Amino acid sequence: MRLIFYKLYLLAILILLVLGISCPSPAKNADLTNHASRVIIIDLGGLTIEEIKSYPFYNLKRIISEGSIGLMNTSTAGPRTRENGFVTIGSGTISQWGNTSPLIHATSELYNGEKAGSIYERLIGETPYISGGVVLDIAQSSKRVKNSEKRHWGRLGDILKENGLSSVVIGNSGYMGLVQNQMALMFMDSKGRIPTAYFDTISEMGLGALSYFTDYNRIHTIFKNSSDVSIVGIDLGDWNRLHLIQEMVNERQFQQTKNRIVQLQDLFLSNLIQDLDPDKDFLIILSPAPTREQNRVRNLMVPIILWGKGVEPGILTSASTRREGIVSNIDILPTILSSLNLDSKHHLIGRPVISQMVEYETLDYLTNMNHAMQFIYNTRPILVKGYISLQIVTLVLAMIMMFFIPRFLLYLRFPLLFLMSIPFGLLLVGLVPITSLFAYTTIALLLSLGLLAISLLLELFLKTRSYNHLLSPFILIGLFTSLAILIDLYLGAQLIKKSTLGYDPLAGARYYGIGNEFAGVLIGSSIIGISGLLDRFKDNKYVLGISIIYLFVAIYLIASPKWGSNLGGTIAAVVGFSYLIHQLYLERITILQIAAAGVFGIVSVLLLTVLDSMRDTSLQSHFGRTAAMVLSEGIQPIYDIIVRKIGMNIKLFRYTIWSRVFLLAMAALIVAFFKPIYLIQKLKANFSQIYHGLFAIILASIAALLFNDSGIVAAATMLIYAVGPLLYLGGLLYNNEKIVQKS
Repeated sequence: MRLIFYKLYLLAILILLVLGISCPSPAKNADLTNHASRVIIIDLGGLTIEEIKSYPFYNLKRIISEGSIGLMNTSTAGPRTRENGFVTIGSGTISQWGNTSPLIHATSELYNGEKAGSIYERLIGETPYISGGVVLDIAQSSKRVKNSEKRHWGRLGDILKENGLSSVVIGNSGYMGLVQNQMALMFMDSKGRIPTAYFDTISEMGLGALSYFTDYNRIHTIFKNSSDVSIVGIDLGDWNRLHLIQEMVNERQFQQTKNRIVQLQDLFLSNLIQDLDPDKDFLIILSPAPTREQNRVRNLMVPIILWGKGVEPGILTSASTRREGIVSNIDILPTILSSLNLDSKHHLIGRPVISQMVEYETLDYLTNMNHAMQFIYNTRPILVKGYISLQIVTLVLAMIMMFFIPRFLLYLRFPLLFLMSIPFGLLLVGLVPITSLFAYTTIALLLSLGLLAISLLLELFLKTRSYNHLLSPFILIGLFTSLAILIDLYLGAQLIKKSTLGYDPLAGARYYGIGNEFAGVLIGSSIIGISGLLDRFKDNKYVLGISIIYLFVAIYLIASPKWGSNLGGTIAAVVGFSYLIHQLYLERITILQIAAAGVFGIVSVLLLTVLDSMRDTSLQSHFGRTAAMVLSEGIQPIYDIIVRKIGMNIKLFRYTIWSRVFLLAMAALIVAFFKPIYLIQKLKANFSQIYHGLFAIILASIAALLFNDSGIVAAATMLIYAVGPLLYLGGLLYNNEKIVQKS
């Protein structure tokens, strides 16, 4: 009978996973189906959302009111620079350039006394476009970056050439002898050639702190003469020039020059918009990267504005981010291709940007959201390192006590329970809008202490009953934390998005669902809460049934693209939860059962991936899109992902402070197996389900480490829920044993 129940459990997990991956995503399936005749892309050079709001950009604000605006993530495979930003946008995948100053020149321009086109032809062996430009250092840059970071260089240029479409790049950002034609990296083909380029757009007059500035009339004239070109890129230049010399200019002169640039660029936009047809043209206004100053203060999101064909007034989003007001830089290429009706042939990681109507004022909303994201980004290292440091100190003390003074382990009870309560506080603090480090930290600590106090008070209340009250704190802290995360996931992960222990949109790794930190917390707290409950209510079939359903729901929410969308976390949860349930139905685990479980897991993941890849492209998760890329490009994307995941785990293991927690926790668990006090044996003899839960967490942490590109984080966050009960309960049992021996 037990074996039948266990088989039904496995079948239920598979069904839940399939339902989870197949359920619709909240992202809208509404890309730019109204195709434009041409696309115009304007680079504003690091203009921030705050500057758009505060400066007199009257015409730009009119464009925003008629179109749609959002914030764009600027992550690349390297630093957030203009060259890395443009090569990422043109590739449609996270990329970087090998040099800090790309050697991009017009074909007929002299470079070191020789035409750039001739130099290019001699170095690369390809014929340049006569009226275009060349990237002289493409071979050198290619040798300096990884294959995965350059594999799609020139994708936009190649696609345009393949479809017989033309492009032109107008303008430059060069100053004081520094060549700044980085926008051409977006339009080049895979051989480093730009079909048409006009870099000579400089006025001979000065402008405030600038000795020369952009000739806006020339740019406008060239643009009007390029009416038959499919894609036009315009680099207005002056914003970049001013920021190049910002440290050399006093504040008054800097602001006066900036105000004059605002007037010139806003006037240019007014003239440009008069030459555009909103029923035919598609306008994109963006910056490829934040300025050096914005990088310094971690203001890493840049505004992006869409106007014209297929754009509704409102705010931008995409199926990649599923966040109102946020898009990714890898979404720009799919957006361009979709607007030109070219996207059906190409399997891209990003998704077309879409606009949606809203009732609120978009500039105010985006400014407030940007400030909140900046606060979390800047606060995260402080609080997370503080939390990790507390864990390290506690674990070091525990190791010393286990070796020399084991009876003192009892004094670690409150620190261990407090460490288990902190993720609860860091989650629920998102209920209060805070942008102060002191207030955020205080409220998070109060919430954590509140959970700890509740668990201890209930322990005291239940102490007089025929009840194993020692397990109460672990049950309550585990289940309260787990339940809070599950409820938040179901409601759209609004609290996770605002937590310093959650993921960070500015980093660009994740925008929705459950991140690795809270995935580890959810798995660890669920296992310890459920195993403690099963130890408390031994052989109670109702508690057992409810517990299994609870674990099913947790797996479902972690797996579903609509809610958790975390494949590595799903695998870790299935491994940990399955081991715990397995111990309830089967007395021991055989090698054959382990092999069968492995096959079951692999088949489940493959099935989920295939099902996901068959859905509409705007609803696919990242592993469904990966499957589509494999079908079109072969095994190379899989190889790149494996290399990236291994590299990321090695990098994190070497440099992140989470690895210290993981190693110390594992060391404490290993010591507990052996002399001097054999904590594990004592725990097994008295709390059999907590004992099994401990092993379930260990197995889940190993699975997270193996199947996630930052698995060390998930593994470390869940291990505190294994070490805490072990050290306290094991230490208590050790002391009780010594008391009995003395009596």
